Amino acid sequence: MKTFLLTFLFMIGLTVVHGQEKMQFSILGGYEHFKNEAQNKTTGYGIGCEFKYYLLKTLYAVGNFHTGINSEFLPRTAIAEVGEVDFSMRWKTYEYKGGIGIGNDLYCKKAHKIYVQSTFGLSKTKQSVPQIENYRPSVQMCNENIHFLKYALSASLGYNYRIGKSYIVGLDYTGWWIIGAAYRSTCTVSYTHLRAHETDSYLV
Repeated sequence: MKTFLLTFLFMIGLTVVHGQEKMQFSILGGYEHFKNEAQNKTTGYGIGCEFKYYLLKTLYAVGNFHTGINSEFLPRTAIAEVGEVDFSMRWKTYEYKGGIGIGNDLYCKKAHKIYVQSTFGLSKTKQSVPQIENYRPSVQMCNENIHFLKYALSASLGYNYRIGKSYIVGLDYTGWWIIGAAYRSTCTVSYTHLRAHETDSYLV
């Protein structure tokens, strides 16, 4: 039940945007999918930030930074000298991804906006992988720590809907390709508060 509630809260996420007409700074939080054959659980959580600067009416430069977290306890049973023993193995993954790139508002009409963007940068991954050293006389565990730095590509598709004069709700999907290592995907629901001088510029 706790996992379900945490997943629900993180999927709601949060985006806070403020700045001038050409600039936006966002704080993001949401669900992240981790593909790992060694684990049963692939759900994780992500937080990050994003900066946009509009070069033209719909074209903008973008920089993003994202932290993904995945942790799982997996119960196991082993036969040791003392008999049947229950124990747990824990996998942990922390990823720090960031890049710069370009984006474009594909569709802007009244309260609706659809955008795409892509970035190129780096990803640093820290993994803790459990290892069983010995079953006799009891289960002895250790952790193998794995660290690597890779190039990373991200691609995003998002939709925003303006409610009233000052509020926007939206949905964003981002895929991260950690080159030569893994693929991750995030999904966030966003909330944006527009200040008075930004409301007119939102409508194209």
